[in-house]
Amino acid sequence: KPAGYTGMLAVSTLYNYFIVLSKAAKYCVKLSDIPTLGEITLKDLFSDERLFTLFVAEHEKPAFNSKAKALVNALLFLGESILTFDVTAIADVEIDRLDNDQTVIIPQRIYLLTGDYLESNIKNIYKHSLRLSSFLAKFKDPFYGLTHAAQRNRGKIRKAHWKPTMEEAIKDYNLAELFNGEFNVSSRNNLQTALIRIQYLCKLTLHYYTGMRNQEVQRMKPNAILKSVVSKEVKDNEGELIDAARVVEVVSSTTKFTGQRVKVSWFAPEEVKMAVTILERIHEGLSALHEMKLKDDWLFASPSLLRLNDN
Repeated sequence: KPAGYTGMLAVSTLYNYFIVLSKAAKYCVKLSDIPTLGEITLKDLFSDERLFTLFVAEHEKPAFNSKAKALVNALLFLGESILTFDVTAIADVEIDRLDNDQTVIIPQRIYLLTGDYLESNIKNIYKHSLRLSSFLAKFKDPFYGLTHAAQRNRGKIRKAHWKPTMEEAIKDYNLAELFNGEFNVSSRNNLQTALIRIQYLCKLTLHYYTGMRNQEVQRMKPNAILKSVVSKEVKDNEGELIDAARVVEVVSSTTKFTGQRVKVSWFAPEEVKMAVTILERIHEGLSALHEMKLKDDWLFASPSLLRLNDN
């Protein structure tokens, strides 16, 4: 197409696009030097609302804002079919109002310390929660995890039929490394509190590594990690493979764009996959308490289900 996909463009317009793209490329190189972020490309920048907002805020000036806004409109006009990646995530960034209405940029030091805290905790919880689902399912028995005195007083249960206390149950399922420190558990109430804290930590991890909004995280469902082909395999005329297909794992949810709820996805690094797996373990254990079939339920199952069996 001699005139391109958007028609004829003035030299000044192309130059303005170049200014924004060159600054964007330099910003990607700068972000790529941060160990916790890894390699950031222009594709990542223009498909992630959080990264794009940070980029615009750092370069913010009236002249730059107008150029950036024009480029975003051009990218939206081209669409995913031409660009091969989705830019609708940055459509809602109000570039002209970033100086007044956007959240204050987090200092890099605090951002990195937060990442280190989330990474170490998520890895520890993931490693030590292998049997969490089976452990939670045991609380279908209203006396499971109670002290012997409580079992004797509430249920008139004799010593020969005592159920494991909370300490004994945690030991039986090798969860002592999980339920200590800030997640310490000594009773059913403690367990509910610990699960809420673990879910919250997982939620923060999803926000931190993906930039998902609060409602997007809340609308996640089990089995949210999917495989996505980002580039198809390339073969020569003889059918020999030149470049293999590239497949990445993404976390899926739904979002609202132009008033409609649509399914979207975000790149899922290891920490995100761990967080989703932990949430699925909690979800599976809690749903087993009442034999509920929650295939279409939200991923964040309420730990209050434990209390329903606390007779």
